[in-house]
Amino acid sequence: MEREIITHTTQHFMRKILLLFVLLCVTALCAFAQEARRFTINGYLTDIDSKEPMEHVSVQLFTVADSVFVGGTVSNERGNFSVDVPTVGTFRLRISFVGYQTIEREVTLRREQNLDLGNIRMATDDRMLKEAVVSANVAQVVVKKDTLLYNPEAFRTPEGSAVEELIKRLPGADIDEDGNITINGKVVQKILVDGKEFLLGDIETALKNLPVSIIQNVKYYDQQSDQSRITGVDDGEKETVLDFTIKKGMNRGYMTNLDIAGGTEERYAMRGSGSSFTDKTRIMIMGNANNKEENAGWWNRRGLNTNKMLSGNLNYDDDEKLKVDLSVRWNHRNGDNRNENARENFYSQDYRTFSNSTSVNLTRSNNWNGNLRVEWKPDTLSNIMLRANGSTGTNDGTTTSLSATYSDDPYLYTTNPLTDEAIDLMTQQKLAVNRNDQANLSFGRNRNIWGMLQFYRRLNPKGRNVMLRVEGSAGDNRQKNASNNEVHLFLKQNQAGQDSTYFTARYNETPSDNKGYVLRTNYTEPLWKGAHLTVSYELRYNQNKSDRQTFDFSHE
Repeated sequence: MEREIITHTTQHFMRKILLLFVLLCVTALCAFAQEARRFTINGYLTDIDSKEPMEHVSVQLFTVADSVFVGGTVSNERGNFSVDVPTVGTFRLRISFVGYQTIEREVTLRREQNLDLGNIRMATDDRMLKEAVVSANVAQVVVKKDTLLYNPEAFRTPEGSAVEELIKRLPGADIDEDGNITINGKVVQKILVDGKEFLLGDIETALKNLPVSIIQNVKYYDQQSDQSRITGVDDGEKETVLDFTIKKGMNRGYMTNLDIAGGTEERYAMRGSGSSFTDKTRIMIMGNANNKEENAGWWNRRGLNTNKMLSGNLNYDDDEKLKVDLSVRWNHRNGDNRNENARENFYSQDYRTFSNSTSVNLTRSNNWNGNLRVEWKPDTLSNIMLRANGSTGTNDGTTTSLSATYSDDPYLYTTNPLTDEAIDLMTQQKLAVNRNDQANLSFGRNRNIWGMLQFYRRLNPKGRNVMLRVEGSAGDNRQKNASNNEVHLFLKQNQAGQDSTYFTARYNETPSDNKGYVLRTNYTEPLWKGAHLTVSYELRYNQNKSDRQTFDFSHE
């Protein structure tokens, strides 16, 4: 009897599990069928005058009867848009963008098929622009979905300014001393010009050399990663970017810009740029030189700092198969920092000392950086991408310092307490306590390279794809340093009855090397609309080596 009850309970439990499984399958099939019945309205937007694609244009769809919002999107970098429609019928399509005439038209979906509107041309709204100039203040920022659109004309910047001055005035924006941009708490990772990567991540150079005068507007948004854009599968990785749109008439042909300034104390600043823009190729060369601490974040803010830079940027896009982005930059910096100090130290009511010191610090660096990005589509199903960057540079510096301590105010006896004559005089007066001479010499060299090659292949129209990526990196860095220190104690005698002296010398060398590689492969299988299964494998290897050697010498 007990066995029969157990068997009956087990059968009842199994029937519940089977019923639950059937319900889940029916629910999934209904959801899949519902998604399968959705349709799309497609098209692409261009400027009626320049024939250029219109990016980040707002596209909205409403019902005709009661103007209920059905769906919306924004156009991509090629001007393409696609709006999901839940059912057939007649709808009102609204297309809008700042400075352009709004387009509204009725569109009808029949026989349960997608609708392609083809090329839709947008014209500038001259009347709106004139009214804005005459009767209203220019809007600082316009919010379009997840994009902030800033208008440079709404922010006053000095004549000839670079975009760094513009960004400092944007609401919610901040630039630290190292050139990092933060807007609304998010760090900007890339600078784009007309939707294309500019200087491939070299944000600091772009900020200090791109002139405000050529900028039509500034867009701030999150961009999909390369992998998401290529595969069509959202991997959750986003890059926050600032996209500068060039004014009409300045994005074709040749253009040059030159600014020169001079001031007191032998201060100067020079900045120049030249560019050549065509439908497929954009070339820009920029350079600057100044000694007014424009890049003070790299150096101690004291002293005289000189900075020189020369860079070039190339973008090529045939809109079909090949994209090439290349940037090269040379940087030279040197600093001259001199300090003099005089100090009085109180130890008690009856005892005090006086110390004087002087130091000279000279620094210099030269660096080359290069970045490359190539994207090639041999056919409609394949994508090959190459990214690489490399850098090499040297830095050196010398520091000398001299300090002395006295038991009485040295300025009562001499005008310069740190000369040999003054120290001898104070020694004869039994007023010299100690003297310290220091010298330091340093030299460094660095070489680094990184590369990535990625192959992507779509296996069917539904989203099945495979990806293979290979990365490699290597670095070679050397740092050398030599220093000496000589201390003379006038009030302490050695065994021979002479003033005590201590001398130490040190030399150290720190070579460091690193190398590594990454092999990664992904396979993605579509399950249903909006759901994908991705299987990946990654092999990673890294090696870092550092061997510091130090040699010391000292005597009394």
